[in-house]
Amino acid sequence: MAVLSNQIDETIQARYQEEKWVIIKGAVDLHDDLRSTYDFMRDVVGYDLAGFFNRNSGRLKEELGRILHTLLKVN
Repeated sequence: MAVLSNQIDETIQARYQEEKWVIIKGAVDLHDDLRSTYDFMRDVVGYDLAGFFNRNSGRLKEELGRILHTLLKVN
């Protein structure tokens, strides 16, 4: 399972690991394809996902803010 952040509920993580799932987390530059989603994407898949998020962070924040505003606005 690829997680894009370093945070995952310990109970959920334990449940997946009990079923023999490999969980890679969103640490950047660990230089370990089996522990870092971003290292795996860069080294195995050949795509710089961390770079994508860095290049597009402004637009992603704007879009997320717009969506949250629409969902949370009171009529």
